[in-house]
Amino acid sequence: MPPPSPAPPPPSSLAVELAAVRAERVETYERLTRALERQNQLHEAAGNSTKLVMVLLPMLGKLERRITDLTCEADQLRAAQADPAALAGTQQQLTRRCRSAHPGEARRPRNDVYFP
Repeated sequence: MPPPSPAPPPPSSLAVELAAVRAERVETYERLTRALERQNQLHEAAGNSTKLVMVLLPMLGKLERRITDLTCEADQLRAAQADPAALAGTQQQLTRRCRSAHPGEARRPRNDVYFP
């Protein structure tokens, strides 16, 4: 009969420390991986936002030009003592354009500015 094998030696403090360092390294890499994934998501969101802005800016410019044109037309009509019906029609167009330029806002034309 062979002699019984001796019990394994207790782990040394060096082995315990090495295991703790390895566990900490794995946790650090996991945190780094999550941070890089989040960075990629944020970069993609920033790119999408930029694309949206590039689509909306020309639309905004067009609406602003239209509002300016209608305001000038209204000023010309007022200056020429135009027919009140024509003036009211231009005011309605301007009101619609203001509302389309700023959806969600309850805007009314300011008579003291456009039509004193």
